[in-house]
Amino acid sequence: MKTIDKNKIKGFPKKHPILFHLALILITFFIIMYGVLLAVDSFTGHGEYVTVPELKGKSLGEAELVVRDLGFKCEVADSTYNDSYERGAVVDQEPKANSKVKPRRTIYLITNAVMPRKVSFPQVLDMSCRQGRAVLEGLGFKEITIDTVSSPYKDLIVNVKVAGKEATPGERLTLSTPIVLSIGNGLQEAYSDSIVSEFESNLLVE
Repeated sequence: MKTIDKNKIKGFPKKHPILFHLALILITFFIIMYGVLLAVDSFTGHGEYVTVPELKGKSLGEAELVVRDLGFKCEVADSTYNDSYERGAVVDQEPKANSKVKPRRTIYLITNAVMPRKVSFPQVLDMSCRQGRAVLEGLGFKEITIDTVSSPYKDLIVNVKVAGKEATPGERLTLSTPIVLSIGNGLQEAYSDSIVSEFESNLLVE
């Protein structure tokens, strides 16, 4: 078995200074990278996952306590209005419940508004039924009823009522306000013509 000549090893830096310093640089680089990887794993919790709890239906204060106890951060991203939830309660979350995420992740919450949102009621009179309904649904109105009435203007909106009274364009209404669209059936003119014809016939008979 060959023995290592220590004198040759000690003399290597002098004989090959460039190779020696290059080796030192590579060794230093790998040591630094190894330390960085260890630090990243420790900071990000590599390999550690926590299950996101179900927060929908909880009050904002209760939801904040739950997520913080699990090591998450909590932030309200938006608010909406939903009749199915208590006011101020959480109605949605991201990430979703039962998702596997890393610790210290921020959970974004959407809460139920304390007061229902109101929008300006648009002018839909004299629009077609399809167009008027599309405008209202686009704004978020849900309680829309169609009522067919006698009118020569078929499928045209001839009257609009909100909460039982005549609609006023521009008034602020909640999206749950009941709306009734009165749509013409196109028969009034024909009905009127038949009455006139019958009247003229009676005159001729007399």
